Amino acid sequence: MHWKKHHVTVPNCLVVLDGYHFDTAYQSLLRSAACRLMVIDDTAHLPRYDADIILNQGLDAQRLTYNCAPDTLFLLGTRFALLRPEFQRWHVLVRHCPEVARKVIVTLGGSDAENTTLEIIEALEQISTPDLEIKVVVGPLNPHLAELQEAMASLSSRFYLETSVPDIAPLMAWADLAVAAGGTTSWELAFMKVPALIFILADNQAAAAKALDEFGTARCLGHPGDLNREELASAISHLVHDKEARQRMSKRAEVLVDGKGVERVLKVMLCGASEEALRLRAASQ
Repeated sequence: MHWKKHHVTVPNCLVVLDGYHFDTAYQSLLRSAACRLMVIDDTAHLPRYDADIILNQGLDAQRLTYNCAPDTLFLLGTRFALLRPEFQRWHVLVRHCPEVARKVIVTLGGSDAENTTLEIIEALEQISTPDLEIKVVVGPLNPHLAELQEAMASLSSRFYLETSVPDIAPLMAWADLAVAAGGTTSWELAFMKVPALIFILADNQAAAAKALDEFGTARCLGHPGDLNREELASAISHLVHDKEARQRMSKRAEVLVDGKGVERVLKVMLCGASEEALRLRAASQ
């Protein structure tokens, strides 16, 4: 593919790229059009970055090395975690830690190709803790939705399947414990102070999941194939009954993500311009 350079000056234009397929040539093309450029990146996978700003909201961001111009501005770490707007009203959340975690949320995001959700459900069914209530959140485009609905219909009444959830924050506030995938959900759970067991469902989640484990906010269970059903049930049951561990995780989570990341990033994006002058336009084909 050959890129044609169009030298068009766009005053006060800042382009934000978020995607592994935006290579250095594409970045340089945008900057040649007089656009300031912010790249959201969590892997430092390119041999070189041509950007004004690099945003990496990962806990391990400081460990990565980016090859770029000396004047590139770095926004690194969970201080810049980009939480969705629905989480903003939960800054005052007080997390109560019960002796036994009886409210469990399962959320693996939009991609669950191997149907790990079903494996978690089957493991939770083996846990005999009284009054355990499990809410399983899946997207409407989950390829295994019909199978999950069929499986849930045969389980006890303590299981609930939640689909097309427009705002997951209240469910996270409700939960005593989460079983989730790595990725942006990890920062949301940390902000909501939810103790979590984290699976690695994609290669780009591995570093963050392991860093969360090291920091003490969550426990990394590795890849789904690393545990059989009995081992997974045991890991969940152990944390369900370990109040002290869940308290420590909640306190560490409170330190990790304070919910002001969007505000901090926005200040950098404005860079002297007034907020009233800011206009956002979604990219189109």
